[in-house]
Amino acid sequence: MGIKRILFGCLCLICMSIGVHSVFGEELPHERFENPTVITSDGGVVFDYTKNIAIFTDNVVVKDDQGVLKADKMKVFFDAKGSSMKRIEAFGHVFIDQGGRQAESQKLLMLVPSGKIILTGNPRIKQGVDTYSAQKITILKKSNRIIFEPKAKLMIFQQKKDQIF
Repeated sequence: MGIKRILFGCLCLICMSIGVHSVFGEELPHERFENPTVITSDGGVVFDYTKNIAIFTDNVVVKDDQGVLKADKMKVFFDAKGSSMKRIEAFGHVFIDQGGRQAESQKLLMLVPSGKIILTGNPRIKQGVDTYSAQKITILKKSNRIIFEPKAKLMIFQQKKDQIF
């Protein structure tokens, strides 16, 4: 075989592996999207295509540009096309980290399109040294609201200034 045939074969393999469109300057499908959501689990994942659900077990971690979500088990429900997440249910040692704010509970229900998150099972949110808790915490991301109900407890620490009493 001549060197030209070997080089041509290598070029063909490269074009197939990275996509012919990117070689000629066209945008690849993944280049149209921003940061992906990455889900990993130590126990694995089971896809049920008839129900459009993925079940992740054992040390499940979800990372995206908004933060990190961790749980013992997680169910992810997709739309009929399987292209976007509709709902996430997380169970056991649920932990959310968004940089300056962390939340923990035993159960989480996230309605992805609306941005609504419901935490139950001894839920609490910690921001800096302040802690907020209730029997149920509802986070409404789109309207930037958090609802604590019932039995809300807020522990807010203030810097010492002039004392009132």
